[in-house]
Amino acid sequence: MQVAINADMGESFGHYQIGNDDALMQYLSSVNLACGFHAGDPVVMRHSVETAAKYGVSIGAHPGFQDKQGFGRRMLDVSENDLYCDLIYQFGALDAFVKCKGLRMTHVCPHGVMDSLVSDTETFSDVFMQAVKDYQPDLKLVIDEKSLLAQKCAGFGLEVASVGYPDLDYDHNGNLLITRERGVMDVDKICEKAVMMVTEHRYLSVDGTEFSIRPDVLCFHSDVPNSLEILSAVRTALLNAGVDIATL
Repeated sequence: MQVAINADMGESFGHYQIGNDDALMQYLSSVNLACGFHAGDPVVMRHSVETAAKYGVSIGAHPGFQDKQGFGRRMLDVSENDLYCDLIYQFGALDAFVKCKGLRMTHVCPHGVMDSLVSDTETFSDVFMQAVKDYQPDLKLVIDEKSLLAQKCAGFGLEVASVGYPDLDYDHNGNLLITRERGVMDVDKICEKAVMMVTEHRYLSVDGTEFSIRPDVLCFHSDVPNSLEILSAVRTALLNAGVDIATL
C-alpha cells in the first residue's frame, strides 16, 4: 500500500501570511501550490518551489479563480475561454519557477469553487481537461474519483490521482463540507480517518454514511491551526499501518 501526503500551500501574498508552510513541507511527499489568482504571489511561488525542492516534494499547480478577497471560494461568471486562458496563465506562472529549479510539475489540483465547477459541469470539465492536455498532458489530476471530471479523463488521455481529505468532513452525499473558519482539530480522529481511507478504502460522512474510496493522495490544509501536529502524526500513523509514502 502507498499514498502521497499532500497539502495546499503557497497561499500567502504580500503582507498576509497564511499557513506554516516552511515547517510543514518536511512531512509532505507532494504539494499543491497556489498560482497567484486566489492566493499566492511571485515571491511566495518562488520560495514555495525552492522549499519543496529542498525536501524532494513533488510540485503541482493549484489554480483558482482570480478572487483573493474571496479566497477563490466565490463563484464567478466566467466563459469557457476565460477559464481556459486563466488556467494556462496560472500553469505557466508556477511552472516558470519550477523550471528555474530544473524540475517538472507532476500534477494539478483545482481550488475552491473552480474545483466544483470543473468537477461536475459537462462543458467546464472539458475546458479544464483541454487546458491540462494542451499545457502538459502528463500532469495527474488530483480530484474526487466519483466526479464527472474523473470519469471523463480517460477519454482525454489524462491520469487521475484520487484524493481524500482526512481533515475535512463529508456530507450525506459524500461531498466535502467547507467551512469559512476552522479551529484546532482532533489529531487522533484525523489519523484514524487517514488510515481508514488508505487501508480499508472507506470513509464515513458526518451522519455515519459509509462511502468507498481508493485514494492515491491524502490532501491536508496548511491553514488549520494545528496542521503541523496533524501532518506529523498522520505520517507516523500511516507508516505504522504499513503504508508507504509515495510522491506523485
